[in-house]
Amino acid sequence: MQRTRSVVLVTLAASAALAGDGPCLDWEPVLAPSMPPPRYGSAMVYDPARDVVLVSGGSVANQLLLGDMSHWDGVMWSLINQPPVNPGVRSGAQMLFNPHDEKVYFYGGMVRGQSGGYFTIPEMWSWDGSTWTLVWNGSGSQNPPRGRSSATF
Repeated sequence: MQRTRSVVLVTLAASAALAGDGPCLDWEPVLAPSMPPPRYGSAMVYDPARDVVLVSGGSVANQLLLGDMSHWDGVMWSLINQPPVNPGVRSGAQMLFNPHDEKVYFYGGMVRGQSGGYFTIPEMWSWDGSTWTLVWNGSGSQNPPRGRSSATF
């Protein structure tokens, strides 16, 4: 038996009032012709400077960590060719957009060490739409935040 998989991007649209009950939130499926592989623990953010949604990293069921990044432009997903310098594979990182410098910031996440165990990493990277820059790796600070996974901003 061949299994097929439908991938649906779900958007949240605020609707007007329903029968006078006040505002209501309705989910609307958006079928995408292609999409990044299914995953959990990925980082996702809307980047208004480039008008795309970015998704990066995460892991798949067999605990394989991912280091890819894709963007959604409202019509389709596109894989972004990662430059040689990038955050690498990790799951549970966080992303946010900073409107002051129009960059996306990527923090933390869980990585796999050489011994095979997992640990969190206290790194912050910035993305300007084409280049990753390591902003901070915890060194030089008196009380740096610890690495973390699956946190929120």
